[in-house]
Amino acid sequence: MKQMKKQQGFTIVVVLLLSMMASVVVISSLKDTTMQERLSGNFEKQTNARLAAESGLFSTHTYLQGQLAELPTSTLEDLINNIGEGGLKTYVANNSLEGMLANIELSKTSDGLLSVASGGKRHEGEKKVRALYELVPGTGQSLKSPYHDGLIGCEGVTLTGSGKADSYDSSLGEYGASYIQNGQTLINKGDVVTVRTLTGGSKVIVRGSAQIEGDLITPGQIEFNGGASVSGTVHTNGYFYNSSDIKIGGDLIAYEYIYKKNNQIGGSIKSNGYIKLLNMSVGGDILTRDTISLTGVSPVGGNVLAGSDLYIQASNVTGTVSTHGNLTFLAGNLGATKVKGNVDMSSWHGDKTFANDSLRYMGAFHSNSNTARFNTAPFKVNFVSIPEAEIIEKLPEDDGLLDPSNPQDRTCDPLNIKTEIETVDIKAIDVKDLFVHSNSTYSFGETTSLFTNSNGSDSSPVKTLVATKSSFLGNSADILMFDNLEIKGTLKIAENSDVVMYVKGNFKMSGSSSLTIPDTSSLTLIMKGALDIGAGAQIYTPAKGLTDEGVPIFSIYSSYSGTGIKITGGTEEIYAVVYAPLTDVEIASSSDFKGALVGKKVAITGAGAFHYDSALKNAKVGNDNSKATTPQLVFKGWRYHAESEAQEEPLSK
Repeated sequence: MKQMKKQQGFTIVVVLLLSMMASVVVISSLKDTTMQERLSGNFEKQTNARLAAESGLFSTHTYLQGQLAELPTSTLEDLINNIGEGGLKTYVANNSLEGMLANIELSKTSDGLLSVASGGKRHEGEKKVRALYELVPGTGQSLKSPYHDGLIGCEGVTLTGSGKADSYDSSLGEYGASYIQNGQTLINKGDVVTVRTLTGGSKVIVRGSAQIEGDLITPGQIEFNGGASVSGTVHTNGYFYNSSDIKIGGDLIAYEYIYKKNNQIGGSIKSNGYIKLLNMSVGGDILTRDTISLTGVSPVGGNVLAGSDLYIQASNVTGTVSTHGNLTFLAGNLGATKVKGNVDMSSWHGDKTFANDSLRYMGAFHSNSNTARFNTAPFKVNFVSIPEAEIIEKLPEDDGLLDPSNPQDRTCDPLNIKTEIETVDIKAIDVKDLFVHSNSTYSFGETTSLFTNSNGSDSSPVKTLVATKSSFLGNSADILMFDNLEIKGTLKIAENSDVVMYVKGNFKMSGSSSLTIPDTSSLTLIMKGALDIGAGAQIYTPAKGLTDEGVPIFSIYSSYSGTGIKITGGTEEIYAVVYAPLTDVEIASSSDFKGALVGKKVAITGAGAFHYDSALKNAKVGNDNSKATTPQLVFKGWRYHAESEAQEEPLSK
């Protein structure tokens, strides 16, 4: 019995020992399992954080490529600034797990690459990915300068007073100054200006003693009064009727008919309808498929060709006279003459007839005693060869589209100015007025503006201003934005600055106000409201109309509807390039205006002249992004590294 009790006690001890050993094994296993779970959880967090970082990186690349597509001229600095303040942005990672974020930081490396750092987070897990990109520019195409003509009033132009419209080249110096070319001394004045309208219902009015030293072209009508003159060609889709003493130095072309009395036409006269000329001279040909009547026209330096009947009295023609109809010849002297119809000289009372008796006709001959000898051969023939007069084609009217293959095609608004200004206006949030009173000076830089002398202007809502980044005419620009500007003091553009300003409301200069643009700077003024440069206001600009980069020194762009640009001030010449195809432009100043004008309707009155700067044919106004290839961000390398790493590893490809 005693021995059995000892065996039972030993069994209990063995069981306890085995239980303790099993517990040790279980506890050890639990520790291993817990460790594995922790390691697995940390790995999962790091993996998810890395996924978040990569997602942020890819989202950033997509966003930046979209920015480049919208603004192909963007620089690395533009991309960095546009993504967020300080180049920082936070994305919610694009996957199904919650709480995954990517903090993006953009910067520019010392060797000109774009660094995109994406820090991914998922709960306690963090991982940072850094990628480097090279910005490879796209192939761009500059917008064609809209200033090839000089003076365009899409729906009408009025020139009155004693002023004139002519041209010069500011790249050669001031208007009227002398310069040396090929050893010759020349004067910087020219006749390459074109006064033009673009719609069929338009009208050009030239009154008083106004002069156009260039061409006048319109698909509409022309009205001349007084002693006005045009040195070049006059071309209209309508008729030309004038009995005043005007002079045209080039051709006169009308789609319909022509009636002209007095003075002279230096070139040829052409129409589809009848031509009637009285008491004047013609330097070139007279051509139509209709009838021609010449009375007291001497001399005619070229040929005369009529598609129908021809009437000539007291007129002298140097060249060949031809008609597909009948000829009535009362007096004068003609060159070689060909008539398919009849010849009526029954009322002839002159002493000369045809040069070398060179009359040839196919029909009947009506004579008097002085002309009976022409009644038989060799004057009467069975056949004469007479060409057809050319058909005068209509000038193209503005259809809103520009055909790049046709150099004669024009459209009033090739820059689509309303859309461009609306793009800027979207960024004009909470803009304020600027008042600059007398004896105050407000200065503009490219990115900031401020009072440098605020005498009397302390009440102005705007005192200092920082530019807003926006797009205009295909360029990314820093734009100083205002609501209304009223200037009675001084505006100054800083040296070496290309300033872009947007005015949502109205811009007014009055009193003894002034605007100064130094030689190395330019001002681009974008207007949604009206511009009024009143009497006494002065604008001081460089002699050259374009900067070294080809930008006009003073540009005014307007989308205003109505009389949106009015310039009456200035005792000095004013230089400006005005593009306002939706706006009526009025210039009524005794001082000259230099530059170029594009308006809906343009009126130039007073004694001041208009001098078109032909250098503006090469002006750089913006970029045509529709024809540009998009710049690309080319991947150069990337790496993963811990947030605490101070040194970056070498770039890996």
